[in-house]
Amino acid sequence: MNVMSLSEMVRQIEERDAVKKDYIVSTGNLEAIAPIPEPDDGVDGDGRLPVQRVPTIAVRDIGKRLAVSDVAHEQLGGWSPMGTRYERILAEQAPDLWATNLNHWFRENADGNNRMLRTLPHNGHGILRAFLSDKFGRYEDAHLLRPVLERATDKGWDVHQCALTDRRMHIRVMFPRMQGEIRRGDPVQAGVAFTNSEVGFGAWRVEFFINRLVCTNGMVSKQFVAGFSRRHITGRQESGWLSASTLAMEDRLLQAKVGDTLEAMEDLKKFDGLLSVMRDSADAMPADPIGATIEMARRASLTRDETTDMQRQYIDGGDRSLWGLVNALTATARDVPSFERRAELESAAGNIIEHPRAWRGIIEAQAPKGRVA
Repeated sequence: MNVMSLSEMVRQIEERDAVKKDYIVSTGNLEAIAPIPEPDDGVDGDGRLPVQRVPTIAVRDIGKRLAVSDVAHEQLGGWSPMGTRYERILAEQAPDLWATNLNHWFRENADGNNRMLRTLPHNGHGILRAFLSDKFGRYEDAHLLRPVLERATDKGWDVHQCALTDRRMHIRVMFPRMQGEIRRGDPVQAGVAFTNSEVGFGAWRVEFFINRLVCTNGMVSKQFVAGFSRRHITGRQESGWLSASTLAMEDRLLQAKVGDTLEAMEDLKKFDGLLSVMRDSADAMPADPIGATIEMARRASLTRDETTDMQRQYIDGGDRSLWGLVNALTATARDVPSFERRAELESAAGNIIEHPRAWRGIIEAQAPKGRVA
């Protein structure tokens, strides 16, 4: 699930930051190249470079070929009229046609259409880590880590979870003194969820986080305690290599904003307000448990397998209240293999629990006729 210790996350981010490079280039300087057949001697036609077995993008400005990552494939498809699904089908099943299509759109959009290429070194050339707008603002994982680490050390916060995927960084930090019980023997603890994407999959976010201590299920709250987010948007950037030093001023501003947000989040009165809502949910009883799980699955956009797991968790948990159902959802989130999906479901759980006016749809939901547990 990509979960790791804080020290391991710091190590991986530092190693990545030491070698990553970003470029602003015109699409007219890009060329999609299909994989070439592997010869018997394992080298390509000039006798020097390794055989290119995956689709690549050649960048004339920097003289490199970049292997296209899964993230970049999705972004190339979204940028071009091909669409993400068709782009990936072509790349996997008809790579020559993939290259022909992409090169056509590179040429068609060459006039004034610059893109940001985020790259990592690999096999003497590189990996196209992300294919982004030239307005993408580089608010990096390390910039969010710094104020987190400083305050966690100074205030004795507990680092609950860390995960680093090809799309996002996730950190959950808990406030030891902010705890309360929903029912006797059912304590929760407050903290903060930090999320960032260096490759265009979401803003730089600082959000309130609730952890249920009896089973380590969590949910993200956005309503009761104001968080902070910053979209990765800036002005158009000039062509060429982008130096890390250009981030220094924005870095200091963002870290100050994160610090102010963290101070505001340690507000016991706001935490008490959220506790009160969660206690109310423990008294709210769905009229039809199966109908309630179906409606919850719809609101949380669960897959069929996730819905089945949530229903099992709800039955096994023995708590038929709305609070029990929300915790069945967070238990399902805890068990999914992808941390990205876990975070999505935890946000869905928080969104449901903190909006009492929306509870009626779940509490009054009825299962379709003939539907049984």
